[in-house]
Amino acid sequence: MAWPIFTPLDRHKVGSGFLLGAVEGTALPVFTAAGGKFTNTWDTAWKQLGRTTEDGINITFGQENASYQSSQEAYPFLTKVTSRSVNVGFTLYEYNKQNMKMALNGGNWSVTGSGATEVATYTPALPGQETYSMLAWIGPNDDEVCLIYKAFSSAEVSMDMTRDDPRPLPLNMQAQQPLAAISNVPYRWYVAGDAYADPS
Repeated sequence: MAWPIFTPLDRHKVGSGFLLGAVEGTALPVFTAAGGKFTNTWDTAWKQLGRTTEDGINITFGQENASYQSSQEAYPFLTKVTSRSVNVGFTLYEYNKQNMKMALNGGNWSVTGSGATEVATYTPALPGQETYSMLAWIGPNDDEVCLIYKAFSSAEVSMDMTRDDPRPLPLNMQAQQPLAAISNVPYRWYVAGDAYADPS
């Protein structure tokens, strides 16, 4: 049997895209597309998180399995997924009140004065009173979106104060099971046009 000539679809992906963040429960967009790109608007409560380091943005889909094997067979006769995870890792170069609250799972900022006389004070959330965030990754070509409905900053936040480099703010956002009224799954991946079309 002769195999057909390989014809690449030229649908490789380059670039890190960017991130939007919001508090849990913020209005979700209604996705629309034209010309193979998303055209919908986002609620003003969704804010860009800003620049990330050269390591970019890493989205990891993980799972743990349990396999069952009998004494009569060399291979498992049944494998079940026992847990799943979605983690979004990135390091920001942008410091602002929203990003700090996302990194530290809530808390409150109190502000007195304004402009050059402003004094802002951050008070962390007490244990058990942490809050969740929503997170959206938008691809560099505006044809992909990964929307996480409920996310929790699950890793240590270590701020390196050095002489020469901008201070980084590392985050690892772990998807959580959202309220059923919002979604029955923790994330969805949206694609505009034929960006993910299967080969013919």
